[in-house]
Amino acid sequence: MAKVKRVTAPEQQKVVVTMTELILQTIDRSRADISKWWNSLQRAEQISYPNRTNLYDLYERIILDGHLTGIMDKRVKSVKNKKLHYKVNGNSVKELDDLIKSIKFREFIELLFEKKSHGLVGFEFTIGTGFDYQVIPRKHIKPEAKIIATEQNGWTGTSYEGVWNVMVLEDIKRFGFLLRCCPYAILKSGSLSDLAQYIELYGQPIRVGKYDAADVETKKELKRALKEAGASLSITIPSQAQIEIIGDNVTNGNGEVHKVMFNTCNNEMSIVVLGNTETTSNDNGGSNAKSKEHGKQQKEIHKDDIAEMANILSSDAFKVILQSYGYPVAPGDGGSFVFEMDIDLDELKTKSEIWSVVSAKVPVADDDWYTTFNIPKPANYDAMRKKMDEEKAAQQQPAPAPTPTRKPKPKVNNQAFEEFEELEDDEPIVKRVKGAARAFLQRFGFFE
Repeated sequence: MAKVKRVTAPEQQKVVVTMTELILQTIDRSRADISKWWNSLQRAEQISYPNRTNLYDLYERIILDGHLTGIMDKRVKSVKNKKLHYKVNGNSVKELDDLIKSIKFREFIELLFEKKSHGLVGFEFTIGTGFDYQVIPRKHIKPEAKIIATEQNGWTGTSYEGVWNVMVLEDIKRFGFLLRCCPYAILKSGSLSDLAQYIELYGQPIRVGKYDAADVETKKELKRALKEAGASLSITIPSQAQIEIIGDNVTNGNGEVHKVMFNTCNNEMSIVVLGNTETTSNDNGGSNAKSKEHGKQQKEIHKDDIAEMANILSSDAFKVILQSYGYPVAPGDGGSFVFEMDIDLDELKTKSEIWSVVSAKVPVADDDWYTTFNIPKPANYDAMRKKMDEEKAAQQQPAPAPTPTRKPKPKVNNQAFEEFEELEDDEPIVKRVKGAARAFLQRFGFFE
């Protein structure tokens, strides 16, 4: 039985389970086939005393597959590398920033993902001044009975139900997406072994040494010579005997049939984990439009992962654990963990176009704008809004009409004008010319 001790938990006395007396066993990494996977699933689905031990041993074997590890890591990092904040009423709590950036907390985020991959993950948080935990061996957790068994195949142990510093995330009906990856990883492993054997048979020349059936010494010398000549396939036969090696007449000697099987298994695992085949390679071909469409599908899966992780971290059970380490959080404080989402330029452009059309037809609140474009509202919003309205109103006022300015009178050559005036008016023609000239000069302001 696991040791049980009592400590003072937040607000009340609670029981702490310390995992110190579990009898651990080595992981079974023996050869696996489809029948082994199917039998393990049937044992895990039993109504009475279901046992997931063999299934989880199989999971530990298949995650050594390079392609499967790569696509799982891609999905985990899409959540792990997002910026995370704890916010109350829209304001970040700075006291948790150092915790969120710590290696231990980042590892915790990565382990939370095993609820999706394995269908089960458990933690025992260590009592102390710093955030710390131990991962509970998965094969010892019996989610149907809410106990942590002393032996992985047993049903006696300690109940974890209601224990405040033990967190078990479970999905009793499903066993994680690795269940669906198992048959493809197993078949791929067998296909790779067949390909290696194929290369060994047909990837290098075969040396045939012949000797007289009655000459034993020649036979020995021939074997020794072939052995010392290298590791290529060699055969020694009596000269009276014949041996015929039938070549590969099915795959044209290029191993294409094994490659098809290999790529098919990779594609199926990619669909299970990421939702499509556009993953770590471009072997499947396709256009840029196809790649963008697959990218959208992956983003939807990432959004679902982020939402689930945020819900787990924001749960009251986890807040109690953080509160025990002295962090300013509490159940019911209205706070939650929020992941910062990446900006999708195409999506942002579409939203902007829709917003321009809608806001031109109906009034829209500023808060809706901040929510739509995921932009934090400034603390001094009211003052900034007032200043913007005043500047906008000032720009809309009509400009004052310009004051007309009177042109200065041109300087007049008085001497010439006086000489002109002194001309006699006796002749009618002179009188008429003087009148016309005076009118012309008055028109252009030479004199009033």
